[in-house]
Amino acid sequence: MKAKNVIMMILIFLGIVLAVVGGVIFTVSMSKNGWDFSSISNVVYIKKTFEFGEKDGLLTLESFEFDITTSDVEITFTDGDKIEVETYQRSKRNGVEISNTTQNFENGVYKIIEKQKEGVVFTVDFGKTPKSIVKIPKNVNYNCRFNITTGKLTIGKDGENYSFGKDLILDSSTGEITVLANIEVGGDFSAKLTTGKISLAKVKANQVKIKTTTGGVQLNGNVECANFYAETSTGEIFGEKAIKTNGFYVEVSTGDTWFKEEVLATDMSVSATTGKVRFDKITLDGQSAEFEVSTGDLILGFSGKKDDYSFEIEQSTGKCNISSYERGNKRVEIESSTGDVTITFWGETAL
Repeated sequence: MKAKNVIMMILIFLGIVLAVVGGVIFTVSMSKNGWDFSSISNVVYIKKTFEFGEKDGLLTLESFEFDITTSDVEITFTDGDKIEVETYQRSKRNGVEISNTTQNFENGVYKIIEKQKEGVVFTVDFGKTPKSIVKIPKNVNYNCRFNITTGKLTIGKDGENYSFGKDLILDSSTGEITVLANIEVGGDFSAKLTTGKISLAKVKANQVKIKTTTGGVQLNGNVECANFYAETSTGEIFGEKAIKTNGFYVEVSTGDTWFKEEVLATDMSVSATTGKVRFDKITLDGQSAEFEVSTGDLILGFSGKKDDYSFEIEQSTGKCNISSYERGNKRVEIESSTGDVTITFWGETAL
């Protein structure tokens, strides 16, 4: 037993010595290159540029699709007459391709796609991910779809105004979607994110659809559309400015919801599982609104007077400062399991 213990102690000592020596070698090596972790990365980024103008079919273009795997993407409008893209594909330092980025124009659809190579394993990427730049002629009259897997997607700058003639679709898995420019979309606007945050300036479109799985939604500008949809699983929805729409539909699983300015809608449906739901001013242009909250408080401010409305309120646990009643032709249905409900009216000073 004593011999085994001695051997074990020797092995432990040798392991500690090797770990210390390895740590010293790593520290010395990284100090010499200024702690640039890209030096130990086996992934390199190869720049690729694409142009698509009138001679390529720009005037007959129906859709432009940009699909990138690993890169931040910045989208800007230009006074030019062609789509210009600066992007990347990845390879190992030994030249083996990890991904390949290509362009294709077929049936009115221009695509730039980065595809992962099959069978490529053991990649170590500590380097700084470069940014892809997409330049689009102003006042485009075709559908635009931007899809990134990992990274941040940014459109324009503060104070700029962008006009998209047809649909604008933004899709990301892990990262952020940030629309800094005020955008007007002739068709539908859609922003979908798995993990991260969606932040939008002023938006005008036919329909606005926003969806996140894990992450928040920040509406920094006015929203005007025929129908507004927002859905989050885990995260907050915060509306800084007014929303004018026909149909207003919000569904939240976990997280708070707060619209600070007026929400003007013909039809409203709001559902929340866990979290506080707050609307500071609701103007019902139509005659119906539904609010369903499982766990959390519900705070609602309505334009007009109490007599303009009829309320049907169902609660399991919690308090409400008004009871169900029948008076006006604007009907509001509230269902709350656990939490308090507070209702105010802008057209009168007290209930």
